[in-house]
Amino acid sequence: MIKNFKIIFVGIVSIVLLFATHANAWGEEGHAIVADIASSLLTTKATTAVSKYIPGEKMSSVSSVADTFDHSAEGKWSEPMHFIDMLRNQTVFNAAINCKNLCVVGAIQNYTKRLQANYTATLIAEPSALVFIIHFVGDVHQPLHVGWADDLGGNTIKVQFYGVKTELHAVWDDNIIEKYNKDWVSFSAELKTTIKTNSTIIKQYTKNMDPISWANESFDYTKSDVYVGVSGVDPNLTDDYYNRNIPIVKERLMAAGIRLATLLNSIFV
Repeated sequence: MIKNFKIIFVGIVSIVLLFATHANAWGEEGHAIVADIASSLLTTKATTAVSKYIPGEKMSSVSSVADTFDHSAEGKWSEPMHFIDMLRNQTVFNAAINCKNLCVVGAIQNYTKRLQANYTATLIAEPSALVFIIHFVGDVHQPLHVGWADDLGGNTIKVQFYGVKTELHAVWDDNIIEKYNKDWVSFSAELKTTIKTNSTIIKQYTKNMDPISWANESFDYTKSDVYVGVSGVDPNLTDDYYNRNIPIVKERLMAAGIRLATLLNSIFV
């Protein structure tokens, strides 16, 4: 696991771990990969602006701060901003149904506006807007963070991953990534090389910069791929499941990193 970095937020006096109803997306490695890809694609101006908001830190080192925050007594309110609960009769995201209060799409939209407003004013260290955006753009690209409400995005689905008991959500948060490469730095380097050597990939993922579309992409994977082969009591997910889904995980990590960079480049102009 990557090293946890201590981030000090105004108003957070102490961290008290609480049980959450939904697990956090991608795990530390996945979020770090998304942030690292994004940082490599920032413009010079955006890189300078980001460094003023998180002085002395990298985007990857603060990419999981929102998860720490929502497990604290002070930050428990922010937990619903990490995901979207979809109903079984739905085929697409509907803000009126799925984001009446808080959800990850609304959070991205809200904190984008806040970051734009903060940028026109005096820059201050570590504003929650930037830290949240770095995290939430990653979250919305994890398929099970746009998942079924009745199983809490796969959290209540007990499975085994190569014989180890876990939940389906954790398989997508951590297990698939860690099986492919436990070293997130080299995994990120591989994906950055893929992006650099593919002349169309950035255009592919930036032609639609609407977070609603990102959520619907994830939901499509939830409906069509995530649950295939997951049936019975404690199904053991091994090579068939892993080999079918590791390309999706790579695609979602790259898409999130490219879109996060494009979003920040559009703000810091």
